[in-house]
Amino acid sequence: MAMGWEDLKTHVGADYEDDAALQRHWSVATALVLNWAAGATVPAVVLDEAILLVAAELFDRAKTPSVNSGQFADSPVAPVRSTRDPLNPAYKILRPWVAPF
Repeated sequence: MAMGWEDLKTHVGADYEDDAALQRHWSVATALVLNWAAGATVPAVVLDEAILLVAAELFDRAKTPSVNSGQFADSPVAPVRSTRDPLNPAYKILRPWVAPF
């Protein structure tokens, strides 16, 4: 795999203050993707892209405030933390190589 957490930093437009979090998200995303794709022969470039997208999902989720809509009664749109599976961006990319659930 040729990509690393520095590529994630560029992808999400993060600052140096986020370096530790980016490294952690990259490690977690790598473990999640490799575990899910275990046993499949996936091209490295595809694995890199899947890891990048999962790491970006984890980073974005961590940056979203943990709130509920009741705290923003005056706002027509309230920010709500995503509860979706962080592997969601990887599923379609890896589908040709990894059998569905």
